[in-house]
Formats: sequence, C-alpha cells, structure tokens
Amino acid sequence: MSIDLTCHVPGMQQYRNQQLNQFGKDTTGQVQYTFNQQGFRSQVDYNTSPSVAFFGCSLVFGIGVSQDKITTSYFANCHNYGLAGQYDNHDTYQTIKRFTTSKLYCNTPMIVVWHRRDSENLDQYYDDLKNLHMYHFFCGTPLPLHNCFAMIKHTDLDVSQTHMGPASHRFFYKITCALLNQS
Repeated sequence: MSIDLTCHVPGMQQYRNQQLNQFGKDTTGQVQYTFNQQGFRSQVDYNTSPSVAFFGCSLVFGIGVSQDKITTSYFANCHNYGLAGQYDNHDTYQTIKRFTTSKLYCNTPMIVVWHRRDSENLDQYYDDLKNLHMYHFFCGTPLPLHNCFAMIKHTDLDVSQTHMGPASHRFFYKITCALLNQS
C-alpha cells in the first residue's frame, strides 16, 4: 500500500513542481517559492527518510524568507511540511499522521508549530502523538505538557512584514538543535 504524502491543502497542492515569486501574505515578489512534487516548500522531492521533519504553520513554511534562510534549510536532509495559505491545525495533524504511517518515517525526530486558530483540538492531537519523538511549539498558549513550548518571539520580520524573518529562523534553528541534541 502506497502512502500519499502529497500536500492536501488546495492552495499549496496546485503548485506542485512549480516556482512562484509571490505566495500567501507575501506579495512583494522578492522571494522565490519552490514547491516539490508533493506540494511542499522544498527544492527536492521527499523520497528518503529525513534526519528531522518539521510540520506546522506558515512560520515553518517560511513566508517572506528565502529558501536558504528558513529554519529547515540549516538541517541536513530535513523535510519541511509547513503549510501556508488556507489551512488549519487539523491539516497539520493529518500531515503528521500521513508521514508517520509512511515508508519515510523511521522514528524520525519531529518539530511541529501549531497556530492559534482552531486550537480547541490541540490537546487531542497531542494525546494521539505523545509517544512519538516530537516537540510541540505553540503560537498561542502552549499546552502545559511534556515537550510543549511557546513559539519564539520574532527578532526580525520577513519581507512582507507579516512573519518571522531570517534572524528569527536562525534562532529557532538553534533552539531546535538544542532540543534534538538532548534526546
């Protein structure tokens, strides 16, 4: 049985194997967005198990930040399953579930950033995912549970002035490295 890891968010799925210079809240035309065959922001297709996988909101996706300056670009063999556009936390949860039941998952360490919209089911998602090697970051109030953290404060902004910028991505990379090395 083949597992479908294609992005199921319509606003991203339609851009599989394409490049855009505007996406989501970034209408500046200053950033190139490359989508892989699965519809996620990546210059490579996801055909091998990653060393770490990131899931979540447009902060993970990297709105307004060039590909080489987003958090996931600093890791070797990292998958970026960040969503942007019209999505919700349930879409993030479903992406995690598809990944963890795929041939790509091999007890892979995972980072997820949950947004503050539709947060009513986050405790259920956490409960279902709690036995995985996963760290949860929350744009809103974090759950008071193991491996749950508040998302970092932005130290700079992206080119559209709507999301965290390159310095914030680099800082988030350092924080996630510290968490992953403690495991």
